[in-house]
Amino acid sequence: MILTVNRLKKLLKQKAYITGEFTFSSGQKSNFYFDFKRAASDPEILSLIGQIFLARLQALHKPIDAVGGPMFGATPIATSIAVMSHKQRNPVQAFYIRKEKKEHGTTNYVEGNIQIDPYFNAVIVEDVVTTGASVLQAIENAKTEMNIEIQYVFALVDHKQGGREAIEKAGYKFCSLFTISDFHPQSS
Repeated sequence: MILTVNRLKKLLKQKAYITGEFTFSSGQKSNFYFDFKRAASDPEILSLIGQIFLARLQALHKPIDAVGGPMFGATPIATSIAVMSHKQRNPVQAFYIRKEKKEHGTTNYVEGNIQIDPYFNAVIVEDVVTTGASVLQAIENAKTEMNIEIQYVFALVDHKQGGREAIEKAGYKFCSLFTISDFHPQSS
């Protein structure tokens, strides 16, 4: 698994880590940026993410019925986990959470064909966690629409700007595969 994680890190550094002048949604300025959307369609990256995240979910020793998170960042992550779980014949469903309720069609916050029962356990996934605000809003939107139990938030990258702390303060366990220091060492 270490080789798989190292390979993913190398690919993400090549395809998702960029330098320049950027402004985060919080208004903070930065000379680097981790843009997972630039790498989110790479088949090797998606395969590695599915393998690694699914292994982490299985290590929880608690049945997980579904993974989901905020659209767009979590969409490829949740989908890759679902596909990998199907290959292992232990399916985990994927769902996607909108920032705002749709005004037409189903008018849902949550998209995906997920079957809910009283023991439904979900893990929220996200590409990059900065302040944690979008993850916490996604959880609130999902809970508004669905009767799910969420205990964990898994992120690809923790940007180390208070997101972990905000998520844990809200009562969720947080785990990130990488921190921004793995890509930008001066940010430690």
